[in-house]
Amino acid sequence: MNAIEVIDSTKINDFLDCPRMFWFRHVLGWETDRTNNHLVFGQAWHDAMEHLLLNGYDDDSVAEAFGKFLDTYREHLPEDTDELFEPKTPSNAFKALVKYTQNYMNDNFTTLYTEIGGRISIDGRRSIAFKMDSVLQDENGKFFSLEHKTKGGSFTRVWNDDWTLAVQTGTYAHVLHCLFPPEQVKGVTINGVAFLKTDIRFNRVPVHRPPEQLQNWLFHINHYFDQIEAEFQVLSECSTDEPIMRAFPQNPRSCTKYFGCPYFDFCNAWPNPLKRCDEVPPGYRQRFWNPLEEPVKHEINV
Repeated sequence: MNAIEVIDSTKINDFLDCPRMFWFRHVLGWETDRTNNHLVFGQAWHDAMEHLLLNGYDDDSVAEAFGKFLDTYREHLPEDTDELFEPKTPSNAFKALVKYTQNYMNDNFTTLYTEIGGRISIDGRRSIAFKMDSVLQDENGKFFSLEHKTKGGSFTRVWNDDWTLAVQTGTYAHVLHCLFPPEQVKGVTINGVAFLKTDIRFNRVPVHRPPEQLQNWLFHINHYFDQIEAEFQVLSECSTDEPIMRAFPQNPRSCTKYFGCPYFDFCNAWPNPLKRCDEVPPGYRQRFWNPLEEPVKHEINV
């Protein structure tokens, strides 16, 4: 499947940040070949959190969860690199797991599923791919998803507010509403942990999408799909003979986000990157992100 056939929240967010970045990353499949500590650490933390959700918060479970963390983390980053990535290190992950279970020892829910993925319909012909961390049921019988997020630095109002109208939380709420009666859906809770140089902090952000807000989300998701499809149509009409590439325009307001765009130099040097796209540049590799190829324990397609 190509980029337009499997769209998920990550791809939509990349397109909203910058259509040209979306083209480099998801149409050409170019990504840097450097190991990304933030991604590796986040995946390892997800594996540890899954173990806690399935096995409880006692000391043995914490030790086993840390073993899950290390198994994933050490596949990509050896021990002699740990000091390079302070404060997101395995030793701090262990401290965070201990502190997490102490902080949330009164959690009262039933874990129904972990690692759920698939595709969910957004209209008569389109679907959006997703992968959720969990589906839980609280003491009142309401269903919700607990989604694990790690970050460096303190929690801020911007970080909290970012989830309220996020594409991702809307997708998860849509999945829950497709699986359960609306009156039984509690929503999505962002389960955040912040790693600071001298502290570890936790923050849970509840996001509730009532039916009218889900209609708003559906409208915008289909609008974004329309925009992506329109850019592919323009791309089909572009040529290497033209001085510029008219499809997937640049958004220079995003060039410095997230430590700087990895495609900044390409945009600066190539008005028409179609002339240069036949060969992957040094320092990059070709890998197409397809969320449907990610391992899941429960597959849902509605």
